[in-house]
Amino acid sequence: IRDRYVREAAVAALGEMGEHAASGVLPITTYLEYVEPSKSKFWMITLDGKTTSVTFGKIAHGAAGTEQAPKAHESAAKARAFYAKQIAAKEKQGFTSLGLVPER
Repeated sequence: IRDRYVREAAVAALGEMGEHAASGVLPITTYLEYVEPSKSKFWMITLDGKTTSVTFGKIAHGAAGTEQAPKAHESAAKARAFYAKQIAAKEKQGFTSLGLVPER
């Protein structure tokens, strides 16, 4: 049951894909979790061309995540490097990757 709530929160945080589907370019989103007996939280990053967006929050039924303002990078290569660096940093902090979130 918990996994269903986690997935629902992740999909809700992604929002609609309308403009990306029309252009044929889809963003890439990676979802990570940190779970301990006393707390559970998620962290998600989306790479969309030269832009990255981060969403994070508690894992709980009905809990909404907090989305940071998208960050624009000078190039797609710099955005990809930032994306990879942020994921590595979260994994070093103990977050576990659940992989890419499937796009709708």
